[in-house]
Amino acid sequence: MSNKTYPEIQNKTTTAAEPVVAYAVQSISRAPKESMTKEDVLANTMSVDAYFDELISLVHKDYVNL
Repeated sequence: MSNKTYPEIQNKTTTAAEPVVAYAVQSISRAPKESMTKEDVLANTMSVDAYFDELISLVHKDYVNL
């Protein structure tokens, strides 16, 4: 038999806190208009497919001269 010794484990209290805000970060979020309807949102929203199609076309445009 071996005479192993194990360190005593101490439980620390878990706490929750708000994340620390990075220095000089400006928030770009704005509260939506109270009268904004679903149609207003859809009229000003781009689909995910359209967004990535545009993004890919811009990347291709940037790298065409390489």
